[in-house]
Order: sequence, then structure tokens, then C-alpha cells
Amino acid sequence: MLYLDTDWNFFAPTPAPGRFVRYVVQARDGGAHAFALTEARRRGTSAMRIKKVYDGIHPDRPEHAQSVARFLCERHADLDPVSITFSVYRQIPITPEAYVAGRRPLDPDLLEVDTLAPVSCPPRATPSSRAG
Repeated sequence: MLYLDTDWNFFAPTPAPGRFVRYVVQARDGGAHAFALTEARRRGTSAMRIKKVYDGIHPDRPEHAQSVARFLCERHADLDPVSITFSVYRQIPITPEAYVAGRRPLDPDLLEVDTLAPVSCPPRATPSSRAG
């Protein structure tokens, strides 16, 4: 509950490089809509829950990504989603000298990206399909 199972490596002297997750909702009309998994700041314990979800999106855990994608299909139902595709970004450590020289941790060449296979969204129920 208190998220005490972390390795706490964000403290000095050796903080871990960052990691973040983005996802793309592919809509039935052909549009693609990109989102950050943690686009909204959360307060309280819900921030810890979303952190656990966020940490679970990993190329080695497709079942977790499928579960989160089903939730996101419902969350973005207004877009009439067909699939959700996750991309996991990891920062490559940057040296202090490179930073002083103008490099930044989120420069594209300092990020490694793993794009997971798209997860299909279940078809939406229409009013006529519910009757019966």
C-alpha cells in the first residue's frame, strides 16, 4: 500500500535513468491519437495505483498490457478505438559533460524505445446488438 517495494534508486549518488510510457489509440475512422499514460497528475493513493499500472507495461508482460489496453479502450470509447499500441521509452544515461555541452536527457538519440504489439479493442455494443 505504501509502495515500499521500490528500489529507491532515484536518490543520489546513482539515480536510475527515466522511463515513460506512451500509447496510441487507433480509431475506426483511421485516425491515430497519442497519449501519455500518466498525462493527468493524481493526488493521494490513486497516484500509487497508476504507478503500478505504469510499471507493468513492459515487453515481457503482454498480458498486463492487454489488461490495461482493455481499460483504455473503454476510457477512449468516444474515439471508437480499434486498437491500442504502447511504446515504452527508457533514457540512456547522460554524462555531466554532455549535459553541460547542451545535450538533454530527452533528446531523441538518448532514448531507447520498445513498441509493443497492438492490442485489439473489443467491438462496441450497439443499441441494436443489445436487444434480443
